[in-house]
Amino acid sequence: PNLSRSPSEGGGESRRGLRMADDGGMAAVDPLTSVTLCAVLKDALDQYSVLAGVAQPPKQNRETDSMMESIVGEEIEQEIQGQRQLEREYDALIAEREEMQMTGATDFALRENEAKVREVAKALKASTQVLVKNLRQNPGAVENMIKLQSERHHVQGILKELHEELGRSDTFESLLESVQDENEKRATFMQAVSDAENSRLLAAQLHHDLAALSINTEQQVRELDEEIAQLKDQLQETKARVALEGKYIKKDMAVTVSVTSKRLDREVGAVKARIEALRTQIAQEELCHSEIAAFAKRNEEKLQAKSDEWQVKFENECMTKRQAELDQLKATRAKDLQTLKELASKYKEYETICLADRQRRKNEELEAQRAVLQLVAAIKIQAWWRGVSYRAGKKGGKGKGKKG
Repeated sequence: PNLSRSPSEGGGESRRGLRMADDGGMAAVDPLTSVTLCAVLKDALDQYSVLAGVAQPPKQNRETDSMMESIVGEEIEQEIQGQRQLEREYDALIAEREEMQMTGATDFALRENEAKVREVAKALKASTQVLVKNLRQNPGAVENMIKLQSERHHVQGILKELHEELGRSDTFESLLESVQDENEKRATFMQAVSDAENSRLLAAQLHHDLAALSINTEQQVRELDEEIAQLKDQLQETKARVALEGKYIKKDMAVTVSVTSKRLDREVGAVKARIEALRTQIAQEELCHSEIAAFAKRNEEKLQAKSDEWQVKFENECMTKRQAELDQLKATRAKDLQTLKELASKYKEYETICLADRQRRKNEELEAQRAVLQLVAAIKIQAWWRGVSYRAGKKGGKGKGKKG
């Protein structure tokens, strides 16, 4: 009460007495304000002492309160750490499931991953419930009294330390440190509450994802069961069909062996008959061959004589034909030589004419060029002469005019 009353009693002077160094030094007050504050703090400490004597908690002490607070804080911190570990495990399992779906893993691996996801989600939900229960726990009357006594004792200690510091050095650094500690504790508590809320939301999302995953898994299991039933039916049909086909194949093979044996027997008899016929035919062919060889040998001599006779005739005719062709080629060569000589004489005559004509054209061109040069020279001489005559006549006319 005195603390809340002291600023109004001291007025503006107490506020002006408080000062802090601009360069980050110690917080201090002037001596007059320090005396006023010490009196107010002394009054407040006396009242807190009276209050401590009036309200004593039943069978509780400061050490027990401190121990309970530390135990509760440790439990909450452990719950938060465990919950974060479960969240990391859940994220890792979700990433592993997505990778398995992309790489096409087996159904057994997918089901094992889903079971792990459900276990982690269940543990995360239980951890969240325990954390929320600890944070929202409502203590009884005795616990309230203990809490009030602990807070009163804490405030009394702060005021006592501040009173001693003001009486000793006119500063209030201990008060600033206490306020900073309380702010840090409050920030830690608010962070824990925020983490609990985030965990609750994450648990709800995980529960929703787990429900959707369970539905998909049940649908896949039903589809797999239907596919297994169909495959079993197909297997039974295949077994029955294979058994019938085996019986049919056995009977078919027996009939085929019997028919093939009979057919081979008939073919062996036919082949033997054909062999005998071929042997008879070979004997006849050998007889015919011997007779044909004798006939060919007899006609070979006759044909050899005729061949020699035709060879002599061929050589004689070739010699006669070659001589005639040679005579014809000689006559053609002589005729070509005569023609070549005539053409050579004509070429020389034409060449002489061309050279003479070329020389004549060259002389005519030279004459034409000379005539052109002479004409140009004559024109230049005439022009020069005219200019000389004009200038001479002009000078004569000027002389006559001066005399007159």
